[in-house]
Amino acid sequence: MSREILFKGKRVDNNQWTEGFLSFIYTDGRNSNGFIYTDKAQIYSPVEVRSHDVYTSTVGQFTGLYDKDGKKIFEGDILMSSRWSCPCHVSFMDGGFTLEEGETAENLGANFYDCEGDEIEDIQVIGNIHDTPNLAKEEAE
Repeated sequence: MSREILFKGKRVDNNQWTEGFLSFIYTDGRNSNGFIYTDKAQIYSPVEVRSHDVYTSTVGQFTGLYDKDGKKIFEGDILMSSRWSCPCHVSFMDGGFTLEEGETAENLGANFYDCEGDEIEDIQVIGNIHDTPNLAKEEAE
């Protein structure tokens, strides 16, 4: 299966989201394992033809799937479906994207790529764990 490799992250300068290709900044120093990476990341936006510093903790990868409104689904997004009793968030685990419920990150055993067409068509992105953490907390209640 081929899918678009894309990331999003929250910009350091204005707290806005940007999408593009991910790269990390490294320091001049080296240790025995190679370059020493910092906690800074950049996302190159092909739309704006420039790179933006982003908060590493907000970086999420595109799943390759879209919700019922045509919105891209990224790691960290909070999703809702009429088939579920509560919101779930997208996580990358064990080599694939899974749906998790609650603050304990309990794997629901749902791999996105195993979902049928009508299941995906019912999913809606309602927020993300960075901008709307209250929705993630509602998962646990």
